[in-house]
Amino acid sequence: MLTQKSCVICGNTLTQVQALGGNTCANITCRTTALKKQDEANKLKKQEKEETFLRDINSKYLSYLEQNKSEKNELPLYKIPAVDSKPIELASKEKRTFLRYLLKLIRIASSDSYDLEKDTKEHIFKKTPVWIDEKISQKKWVGEICQLCAGYCCQQGEKYAYITPTMMREKLSQLSLDQAKDLYQKYKNHLPDKMINHSCMYHTTKGCALPTELRSNTCNTFFCKQSAKIIKDITSHQNKKIYVIAHNDEYIVRANEINITDESDG
Repeated sequence: MLTQKSCVICGNTLTQVQALGGNTCANITCRTTALKKQDEANKLKKQEKEETFLRDINSKYLSYLEQNKSEKNELPLYKIPAVDSKPIELASKEKRTFLRYLLKLIRIASSDSYDLEKDTKEHIFKKTPVWIDEKISQKKWVGEICQLCAGYCCQQGEKYAYITPTMMREKLSQLSLDQAKDLYQKYKNHLPDKMINHSCMYHTTKGCALPTELRSNTCNTFFCKQSAKIIKDITSHQNKKIYVIAHNDEYIVRANEINITDESDG
């Protein structure tokens, strides 16, 4: 004999159909109330998770300060997003799709009838970009901040590496005729065997597989809001050291002290 269930709101006995469908009767007030309670419970669970995560960050920060005998005002804390995906094989199908796209772009960009107004808008960056002065962006400490993140902004590169007809047009204009003929082969030769899952196909565990001169303007000049804020704060307050924690909203992926110097990358 089946045990009869009661509505969790009004207490009335549920029919067999109602019992199979949930814990409330057919009364709209009961169903609405139950949904509100579930929503409140979900919000509380999310809040508790966020609070636990923030405690973990603060604990790691304070532990680092204690170990290195530093004060909070000497070592400001910053948080940035991070990539923690594993590398996967770059599928042959994905390579072929990208190379066909690349050939199409080169033809479009090389054409005398090229029209900037009709440029493709399929693969435009989905977030509002932040542009940083080139002299500052080339500082070694800026690169170290991005290395902690390990390519969060690369994820939107997906199958096309932010390469558009406009960008290809710019590349071709900087090359001789012979160099332009080799451009397709260069992109093909730099395709890696493994890529970071759910990211740009040139995104690897060692960084971007493309040399700087083949990357899109987005790749070479874009900064996320979090890193841009750090750069702005540092240039305004002249900090000598900062502590940066890279996380994925659930746990700390990487963390390190960054020394602010005038030394440039490369």
